[in-house]
Amino acid sequence: STWRKWWRYSLVIAGIWMALNCLWLVPTLAGNSPASDVINNINSYQLNAFATKPTVASSVPLTTLLLHGFWADDQGRYDIPADIWLWWVGAALVICVVVLGIIRIVRGRDKLGITLLTTGLIGWYLSMGVAWVGSAAVTQALTTYMPFFGGFRESQKWLMLLVLLYCYAFVQGDLWVCEL
Repeated sequence: STWRKWWRYSLVIAGIWMALNCLWLVPTLAGNSPASDVINNINSYQLNAFATKPTVASSVPLTTLLLHGFWADDQGRYDIPADIWLWWVGAALVICVVVLGIIRIVRGRDKLGITLLTTGLIGWYLSMGVAWVGSAAVTQALTTYMPFFGGFRESQKWLMLLVLLYCYAFVQGDLWVCEL
């Protein structure tokens, strides 16, 4: 039928697009590219230079939970949302809905939600990098022994996993509130 042809053509086009966009991986994985040279030469000096900054209550875990701590936060280049009192009002509302969503996920044994909860917690832990004593040794070991982990020298990149959890949990919390 027409739909099957459309899906078949779409999958072929998507496969070709993926193959063309992943060609850069071949020399990088072989170790013959400028990108692989840079990644392989990441050291503790660079990890410390790009470390998460504890900008909220001088706490790295709290700072990362609130999606702050970018390495340039303490350089005065821009206003940090946490420094504006109105931000805390909005953040408190969002946090309450996210917590309700996490409760709903766990109580309902939502498989996708629990997967996102697990990956979100892992992302939160890794986002603290060398800035927090509880994750510094793991970050150093992963950078030393895991190929391409050095590409995450700015550990805040791991917060993307926490953001995915927050988005899903917010929707679940919102649904729960709407059902009440």
